Amino acid sequence: MCLTDESKKHIIKKWNRLTSSIWTKLFFISFFIQFCLVVFFQSRILVRNYSIYYDVRFIDAYNCERGQHSDPGYYLFTFSALQSMVFMVLQLFLVYFGLNALFHEHIIQIITLVVLSFGSAAYSLVQLLQIKIRIDRIRNNKNCNEGLSGFNIDWLTIDLPQIITLTVISILSAIIASKLYQQFGWSVYKRIGGDYKIQKIYRNNLIFLMLLKLNLFFWIIYIIPTVVVAIKINNVSGDLVDLILIIYHVCATLLALILQIVAYRSIKRESKKGMITFSVLWLLIVADYGLLIYAFIRLLVLGSYFMIIFTSVFVLIALTTFVFSIIVTVNFGKGLKDVVEDYKKRLGARPPVINITALNVPSGPSGSSVYSPVSSSTNQQSIPISPISLNDNVSININNEEPRKDQKQVQEDNRWTIDD
Repeated sequence: MCLTDESKKHIIKKWNRLTSSIWTKLFFISFFIQFCLVVFFQSRILVRNYSIYYDVRFIDAYNCERGQHSDPGYYLFTFSALQSMVFMVLQLFLVYFGLNALFHEHIIQIITLVVLSFGSAAYSLVQLLQIKIRIDRIRNNKNCNEGLSGFNIDWLTIDLPQIITLTVISILSAIIASKLYQQFGWSVYKRIGGDYKIQKIYRNNLIFLMLLKLNLFFWIIYIIPTVVVAIKINNVSGDLVDLILIIYHVCATLLALILQIVAYRSIKRESKKGMITFSVLWLLIVADYGLLIYAFIRLLVLGSYFMIIFTSVFVLIALTTFVFSIIVTVNFGKGLKDVVEDYKKRLGARPPVINITALNVPSGPSGSSVYSPVSSSTNQQSIPISPISLNDNVSININNEEPRKDQKQVQEDNRWTIDD
């Protein structure tokens, strides 16, 4: 498949932004390395958890401590593997989120990315405590800990390196983000004018669009886990109320995707009807997230600590999205759309630059150029007049200084578009 000229320009534009400074390069590299290391660490953790949960000694001790006779290994490992997969996909999303922030010079998104990175480091600690507490609780039960003598989860060589690594990368990414803040500053907002109110409206729109991206990530990553939870709860209880809640969750999941599409289109067009529809129906999505927390609490026996914390964070994000949807709607019609249209016009076709050597203007009798000092002083009457009129739409450049200036201005304007 051949790339069009427009696609090539777009790729070059993104690449130039990614490599615009040492800090943009380091910021991307840090999150890519974080993704690779998390995949490595989580793979080791999965192997360790598999060996524990399917160990006969652990199964007997677990059943003894719970007073039941079953095989918990399948559900415990499945839930553990599910959490590890979600965590790895989260790191991949952070790579995309970082690229998107660098492409658009979105400093608010970069700050959010750093916060999520610290959240990843915090979860790695939760992941360690999750299995350590489970094993220690059984060990402390004198009636059930006979088979666990010498049972080692090897957390010093498996879990601790992940905690330290993610913490160090998070601190480094925060330092790099501060440098990017100095590099980007508020230049993006200044491009839409010096009106502080317009800048504030635009900043709120960017925050809202960023929240939509986070909610979309949550929607994608939670499809499979919530299906597993729904099946598990329905198999355990078989209650009619649980069945109704599962149906509600399925409908809310589909509705969440539709509402995010509606919101994205509405904010571009400043459609109040679309945004009001989003705000009202989005409360149903917030309620659905709350039900997910309730479901994970019921499955706490399987070690759903991460899912509870993770979902709680997105409940806060969903509530923040609702608040900003109202703020964005109230700001419609206050001038931002006019500024956007004006900026698009200014990014339109530029005046052509005419090279004076291409005009084929004949030289004077002496063979020198009509613009040379000799011809201008001795042959003033024989200077031909070019039929091209020098109006506002044409600029003639005798040397290369002016084209360089125009090219620099074009490159500067192409670094950002208000629709990004």
